[in-house]
Amino acid sequence: MFKKILIWWKTSQLNKSENLTAKIKAINCLDQPKDPRAVEPLLIALGDEKGYVRLDAAKALGQLREPWVVEPLIKALGDKYVLVCKVAAEALRQLKDPRAIDPFIKALGDVWVCTTAARALGEYKDLRAVEPLIKVLDDESWLHRKVAAEALGQLKDPRAVKPLITALQAEFSGLKNVSYEDGQNFCRSNWEVCECYAEVLSQMKDHYGVQLLLKNLGDRAWYVRAAAAMVLGRLKDPRAVEPLIRVLGDDNNDVRKVAAEALGRLKDLRAVEPLIKALGDNYESVREVAAKALGQLKDPRAIDPLNNVLGDLHSTVREAAAKALLETQHL
Repeated sequence: MFKKILIWWKTSQLNKSENLTAKIKAINCLDQPKDPRAVEPLLIALGDEKGYVRLDAAKALGQLREPWVVEPLIKALGDKYVLVCKVAAEALRQLKDPRAIDPFIKALGDVWVCTTAARALGEYKDLRAVEPLIKVLDDESWLHRKVAAEALGQLKDPRAVKPLITALQAEFSGLKNVSYEDGQNFCRSNWEVCECYAEVLSQMKDHYGVQLLLKNLGDRAWYVRAAAAMVLGRLKDPRAVEPLIRVLGDDNNDVRKVAAEALGRLKDLRAVEPLIKALGDNYESVREVAAKALGQLKDPRAIDPLNNVLGDLHSTVREAAAKALLETQHL
């Protein structure tokens, strides 16, 4: 009885008060009880002229987890206040109501809620979202492209294979066009997207993604070769072992470094001798990463060469070798 009286009083406050703080306090008391008298006040608050009132109303509606909140939240996706749109989108995603599918498809064009919309559409697994998600692969935002690819991976529709391959090629093309300074930073965001595309293609049992990465190991631009090596290491595809071993002889220091790291991730014993040879590289970072990779492989053939590296001039190389020895000898 006390809860009903409390809700009655709070709904009265919400309807009558012109004070922003009072309205928000009233809304916060309505987000848990499922009393039908909470419906109208929350809907009124969702149309309030004050953005923060609409924001709290959207939060409260999302927490109610009731079917009737779906339509008001869909309407809130078009709110002029960005935070209201974001809260409404996340609430709809949690509700998993099919009525939100078409609004989410439309919201893919909204820079503020595209990420949430794409994730929701992947979770719905409704094939109506395939073509709209494919279009997002051309988005200017690397995060939007990445999330759209992840959603397509969840949908597993063969229509997405060719566009993902094209998108992967475009991503590498983007790497080719960056400045030298950007290349020195290894374009981490582009790499993340490349890795995501390749993983999705791998999950869809399409082998062209890996083949494209292998082809890019021979690209003229060093940062494209490095990106391809990094992604292949993350994918852990055994077809990459021999090509990555060859890349250990690349002219660029950073490409050799990434290739050594990738071979450590692959954990294929064919890489032991080439990595031992890389311990003598003239670039200290390559020697360091090669030592770490040998520690991951844990092959006894590396023990003597790693002991020799303990006298390296650079402390990072010595530390990596010492750790690799511990891992290899199981001490």
